[in-house]
This record gives sequence, structure tokens and C-alpha cells, in this order.
Amino acid sequence: MRRRASWLWLLGLGVTLLIVALVLGYHEWQGRIHAVRPAVLSYMPAGGDTVIYADLTALRHSPFLARLLSLAPSAGMDADYAGFVQATGFDYARDLDRAALAVIGHGQRRVLFAVADGRFDYGKITAYALKTGRREMIGGYELFRTPMSGASKEATFSFLSPGRIALTDGQDMTAFVSFFTPQADNPGSQPWHERFVRLAGSPVFLVSSLSASNGAMLATRPASGFRSEQLGTFAGSLRWGTVGLRPDGDALRIVAEAECANDESASRLSDTASGLTLFARAQLTDPKTQRQLDPETLAALEEMLRTVDISRIDRGETKGVRLVFSVTTRVLDAAARLNRTPGQ
Repeated sequence: MRRRASWLWLLGLGVTLLIVALVLGYHEWQGRIHAVRPAVLSYMPAGGDTVIYADLTALRHSPFLARLLSLAPSAGMDADYAGFVQATGFDYARDLDRAALAVIGHGQRRVLFAVADGRFDYGKITAYALKTGRREMIGGYELFRTPMSGASKEATFSFLSPGRIALTDGQDMTAFVSFFTPQADNPGSQPWHERFVRLAGSPVFLVSSLSASNGAMLATRPASGFRSEQLGTFAGSLRWGTVGLRPDGDALRIVAEAECANDESASRLSDTASGLTLFARAQLTDPKTQRQLDPETLAALEEMLRTVDISRIDRGETKGVRLVFSVTTRVLDAAARLNRTPGQ
């Protein structure tokens, strides 16, 4: 029963896994620009480390994603999940429209908080939850708590409206309920929402808040090829990181930006990115590389590297370094060829 109950958490786990996969680079936009700040983002807490957003409605109609999925090995639906879909009528691949996920915490402790819009059957989903879980009222909100398979903690969810659900794997229910009120008016949320607005044209994006604590952590760890103190000092100057996925004709355009505390760090980061790009281009012209790769693969990789653009942006309090490049279906096909075993 505990195993079957864990599929309720798939409402949240599906959000997490699908968004993370997409953030790694698999999406093409359909040309529709959404509202500057999708509603699910207004619930993201100011004290989070990272926020990931995805418009899954657009992704379902993505030719780029369709091509990607056609190259992936086919796999049948897990029997437990099939039972969950049959009992609740909810399949995240079909019924989830938009989702925002916040990662909250420091050090080794991480709490996930997600808000998702979609088509949810309240009666079926809550009945399924109550088979192994329980219902609680906290702060005037109805919460459903279910045991997580293979873990000592619980998953908790609540309906904010018929088409909107909030989920967490955290155990502080008072904090969980406090996120049910949109956070946009919280002064601490302003830096987050400035970046949400900046990325509004991207249906999939990630925003991460960085701090000097990251540098301190790196300074205590060995880093291959670097003096850890130097790496820690550099990491400590980073303030924000963002990644947005945007359309560009038949390609996926990836826009990544790092915001540094000063010009020196931004210059160092820009030089490093430029150096790595030049190194990659040189590798493709190396005779050994050209013997190992077929002409189509070489052409696809060269085409991708030609799209790389590195620029500096002065944002006042932070100094940004932006990296832009495009991935086409030719690159996907090249990756598929590289992964094939001999004789396939």
C-alpha cells in the first residue's frame, strides 16, 4: 500500500523529472508568448535556491521534442503508475499544463515545493490519497499527506483551486501553507520576479540564486585542475544564474547567463567561456577527431559551434556574461549516431 500511495507524489515527481529533463535542452517554442508572469510563479518563495518553470502545453506540440522522443528507447508504462492513472484519471504527460518548482534549503538539506496547473479530479485523487494517507486542516487549508515509498518522510499536497495544486516533500506544514498566498508582493521576491519577467519569452527556464556561501563550500573541496581557494573566490562572486530555452526557426535556442558581483569576475568568466569555445572548434579540426567522426556529425557540431555567442551585460548591481547557442535536429541526429553501437 505504501508503494501504491507513492504514486500520488508522482504529481510532484512528474513535475520535477520532466522539467529537469527539459531544462537540459529539449524544447522548441511554438511562437506563442505567454503572460509576463505565469500565475504559478507568483507562489514561488523568496527564500528558495532555485526555481524551474515549464509550460508543458507548448511542449506537447513541439516538433523538436517530438524528434527527441523518437530517438529515445521506447519503454512501457510502469504497472504501478498505470494503476494510479486508472484510479485518478490523471496522467502528467497529458494533463499537466504549467508548473513551477522551487528548491529550498542549504547544505545537504533540500525541500521541494511545486505549484502546478492542469486537469485534476479532486474526488478521485483525494480518495486515492486517503487509502494510505490522511487528511488534515491547517490554517484553513485542506492538506493530504501520504507516505513516500522508500523514505521515512511524507509527501503533502493541497488543492489551491480546482485546476491548481501545491505539493511538497517538506515536513513543516506551517511553512508549506504560508506559500499558498502569492509571494509577488514580498520585497524578498522582487529579485526573483525581475528575472522571471526577463525570461518571460521562454516557456522553459531556470533561475538560481547564488551567494558567497557557494564559494565557501567550493573552497573546502578539492577541484581537479584548479586551486580550490581560487575556485571558491570566483564562485563566491557569482550572484545569479539563469537558463532559458527559446525558439529560433527549426532550432532550440539556449540562452544562459551568469551574473557576477564585479567586472573582474565577469571578465574571467567571459574569457574562460571564449577559451573553451575556441578549444572545441580546434578539436573539430584535429585530424584524429575528423577520422573518428563521420562528415554529417562533424558538420552538425561545427554548425552548433558557429552559433555560439558570448557577450557582457552591465545590469548595474551585477555584471552579466551571456552565452547563446542553438541546437538543431541535426545535432540530435548526430548525438544518436555517436551513441549507436557498431552494427546497429
